[in-house]
Amino acid sequence: MAKAEVSAQGTSAPVQVNSQLTPPNSIYLSDYANASLNKWPITLTLRDFTKSDYRVRLRITIESQTVRLRTKPTFRPTGIYLNAGIPTQVPYDKLSAYLNPNNLEISGINPGTFSNSQQLPEGFYTFTVEVLDYQRGNVVSNVGRSVAWIVQNDPPLLNLPYEDKLRIQEPQQVQFQWTPRHTASPNSAFETEYIFRLWEIWPADRNPNEVVRTSQPIFEHRTNLNSYFYGPGDIALVPGRNYAWQVQAVSNIGRDLFKNEGRSEVKSFQYGDECLPITGFGIEALGPDRIKADWTGGWNHSGYVVKIRESGTTEEWTNYATNIETQVLFDLEADTEYEVQVFSKCGVLTGDGSEVQSVTTFAQDVVDFNCGEEPDNPAITNREPIANLQVGDKIEALGFKVRITELSGSGPYNGKGAIEVPLFNLAGVKADLVNIEVNTDKKLIGGFVETTVNPAGPFIVGLGGGDELDEGNADATEDGTEETPDTDVVIDEVITDVEVDEETGEIVVTTEDGETTTIDPDEEGVDENEDGDIVIEDSNGDTWVVGPDGTVSSPNESNDNSSSSGSSDTDTNTDSSTPVIVYNGSDYTDGEMVNFSSDITDLSFELKNFIEGDEIAWSITESENDISSEAAGSNPTDEAILNITLNTDVATAQLNSTFGSNSISLNLQRGAGDSEEDEESGDEAEAELPKIWFNEDNVEYADGEIITIDYTSADHDIAFELKGYPESTESFKWYFMHNGVDHTVDVQNNERNLYNFGMDIGGKAGDIKLIAEYDDQSVEVIINVNRKEFELESIMAVDMKDTKRKAYWGETLYLVSGIGRNVKFQAGIDPESISSSEYNDNDIVWSYNEQETPQQNLEYEFGKRTIIKEYDFSDESLRMNLDAGYPEKMHKYVDVHRIKEDREKGEFLPPGINTAINLSKTVLNEIAENLDNLAGPGVEVEAGFNFSISQEQFNEEIDESRLYRTVREIKASGGANLTAEIMIPGLSFTIPKVLKAGG
Repeated sequence: MAKAEVSAQGTSAPVQVNSQLTPPNSIYLSDYANASLNKWPITLTLRDFTKSDYRVRLRITIESQTVRLRTKPTFRPTGIYLNAGIPTQVPYDKLSAYLNPNNLEISGINPGTFSNSQQLPEGFYTFTVEVLDYQRGNVVSNVGRSVAWIVQNDPPLLNLPYEDKLRIQEPQQVQFQWTPRHTASPNSAFETEYIFRLWEIWPADRNPNEVVRTSQPIFEHRTNLNSYFYGPGDIALVPGRNYAWQVQAVSNIGRDLFKNEGRSEVKSFQYGDECLPITGFGIEALGPDRIKADWTGGWNHSGYVVKIRESGTTEEWTNYATNIETQVLFDLEADTEYEVQVFSKCGVLTGDGSEVQSVTTFAQDVVDFNCGEEPDNPAITNREPIANLQVGDKIEALGFKVRITELSGSGPYNGKGAIEVPLFNLAGVKADLVNIEVNTDKKLIGGFVETTVNPAGPFIVGLGGGDELDEGNADATEDGTEETPDTDVVIDEVITDVEVDEETGEIVVTTEDGETTTIDPDEEGVDENEDGDIVIEDSNGDTWVVGPDGTVSSPNESNDNSSSSGSSDTDTNTDSSTPVIVYNGSDYTDGEMVNFSSDITDLSFELKNFIEGDEIAWSITESENDISSEAAGSNPTDEAILNITLNTDVATAQLNSTFGSNSISLNLQRGAGDSEEDEESGDEAEAELPKIWFNEDNVEYADGEIITIDYTSADHDIAFELKGYPESTESFKWYFMHNGVDHTVDVQNNERNLYNFGMDIGGKAGDIKLIAEYDDQSVEVIINVNRKEFELESIMAVDMKDTKRKAYWGETLYLVSGIGRNVKFQAGIDPESISSSEYNDNDIVWSYNEQETPQQNLEYEFGKRTIIKEYDFSDESLRMNLDAGYPEKMHKYVDVHRIKEDREKGEFLPPGINTAINLSKTVLNEIAENLDNLAGPGVEVEAGFNFSISQEQFNEEIDESRLYRTVREIKASGGANLTAEIMIPGLSFTIPKVLKAGG
């Protein structure tokens, strides 16, 4: 019977194979049989039109230079039926059977390993498809080939930040950037996302890689960009602390196409330097109105803030900024105790405050003062000029105290000051200092002090009008009461409010530092103009007018009786002695932030209150790059006024001005002034802002306030309620943010879209924020969980076979071979009374090392004070590590070392004993020979000797000790004898053991 046979002959093969691979090329073999991925479409076309329903099967070969996969000859899948002229795609379910590792011959790679992972090693592969006649098995097609480069992609390369120590910026801003390394690979067609993670390294000497392996990151963010801007909205970085970061690349198809699971190397950096507090702090009273503070600063301190307030009060602190390590605090009350504290500044960073110290000012000497009457001042005999006069000093001129606010020259001096006038409750009257000379008692001995209110008026201290000062004597001038000045009272501060007490009629003046001065309009001399109006002028030249009926006209109101303000466009709001930079009408001191709108490019700055003659220099930096020439252009940078142009792509910059030995630095921030809310409506909204009520203390907390709760790892249910929200509120939503991540669903006890919220805070600690959102507004409070502090004192290893065998921190417990030996490890902490619910599991961390392998993590044992580990003695030694404590962890360890029993046996004769035995044998033989000669015929004497020593050596544990010892046991046996044999006819017998020794 004739049989039809189909065979392949070159291009005339009856079946045409078309095989192609769709990138990206996966390292997983199963992906090529996944219909949804369509990575290996194979099309078969029967070109022999004499046949129909022709049944065939495939032979697939996938090979590289080292690996080869080929369809087993014995594999018989269901057939594929072809009809002439009709292309047929191999179904993926059939292709899946061909690519099953059980149906493949595998060489060049471990079949078991490949069956589990189905990962192809990296390399160039040829994917070959051949069609076989189903029954006969001969090839009936051309060879369909496709070439693939299969590779695992490299993880990202970390670029920024590259510095070991970062510069702290305000607000917080750190740019992280990395470079993808998979874009040139054949797998680059898939979309990649990146997981950016940040860890805090604490203690600072921990290995960053170990921190990444064994702890949770403090921050995690997923992005499809190759950078992340870590800004002020993210978890605050602690100055001086070290941080580690890593980026993991992941494919959006859910396959691991990267080496090391896509994890980059670990890099670390230090976030600036810790701004340490000052040292050597001391204060002393210099007089009834001033205190001097001195201290020692740190190497990175750029300035200081001195705070002072009256002791025993809750008043706001008065602040003094300085760049040197001393400060005189003036304008104080006599015989009053004040408390002083100093804070260090490191650029934009403010360090911790010093301890608070107290001192009492001197009592005030009583001075009789009558308006218009010449003060009775004694003649000045001390003519020795003072070596150094400075701003803030007070001098005495004809019985009046004059506080110096501006000063130039080195003697005689010129400048400005304020005269303290008793009838105005020691209010300061502005004055010019003209060629003054001051002695070592700080009394005026030359020049004159002249009020700027009215030079011809009564407030002339010293001599004016061309008269000469007569040795500082009291009769230097006559009282002149010529034409009265327009201004009645001068306050040497910036006035923020003037009002009249309706009950007493007294005028209450409030300055910008919160201090108040009371003026009695009926007191003699107050209404100097005697026109019924009291005109009050502040240090800016602005005037307030109080009418006879108690009405107050502010500087912005028109009043015929008020004097002109005389202020310029750049009026200052700081003490006139403090150098400032003026921008847009506002004063800025060192370290402050200047905000300007995003569309502004041209900016103008002016340096104020510097000493004439000082050399001035301006500079502008962006990310530590000097852009002065670019920003200033042809504008001069050595004058008091600087005009610059900043391109819109400059988001932040630093402006620096140096003058003489001083300097001021400002931080420029673009875009911060784009949207300014109306101040009045803002105050109104703040007053109406809802609060969050807390059930445990029955207190309502406003936005930004802190709720304090004791930590517990046990269940701890608490409840909150939003109070005072508008009646029109339509929606609510609560957020529980823990370490920067929303954990609301993990803690909530009720729905989060209600006006109240219940949750379980047990086991939570760290950066915790609770946010109550109502419509498009919200209230946010901070939950401060107090965790109990404790220290790690010791670590102990106990042999459970003999509990008196113990080893402590740094010691080694030796165990002689045994299978299944258990060792108990115990942490000693202080205080012992702390319960496990009062600390976090991560406060007690166990881990161990196995020979050269990396540290093994015992996460399931975290938080336990006692753990038990079973040893199978597969390793020679093991070190158990313990990191425990809060807020700072201490590291201790104990070692467990395996010792083999090594039991050995043997026989031997020590040289000394062997010599003694040989001598004994000689003696016995001689005795036997002599006895034999004496005995005569018929008696035969023989000597016998036998002696041996055996030894056994082994290791054993020492009872009640962590140590072991090597034991050697020696046993000896044997003896010596003489035997006499007497020969009697018909009878013979032996007399044994004539002599015996040994045992």
